[in-house]
Amino acid sequence: MMTEEECEKFGLVAGYAGSYEKKEGLYVVIDETVKYVRNFALGANKVDYHYVNVNLEDLAYDLVADIRTARAGDLSPDGKRSLEKLHVE
Repeated sequence: MMTEEECEKFGLVAGYAGSYEKKEGLYVVIDETVKYVRNFALGANKVDYHYVNVNLEDLAYDLVADIRTARAGDLSPDGKRSLEKLHVE
């Protein structure tokens, strides 16, 4: 997470930040689930504004990685089962 001061430094607005344009000195990591989402909304770095119909190829980023925390109900990596069904006690 970035502080408000860091957001200001890079011209980002907390709660409306989006990586539509590359910012010098900012390393952007996005979760790999974005690879599977199409036509989503993205913060436009301005209060109450968003870009719509955004896709992975529209984003400015440095790395795609598995950074999301898995939760019950999420699909397994093969996409065939939910995680609670895979839980072993």
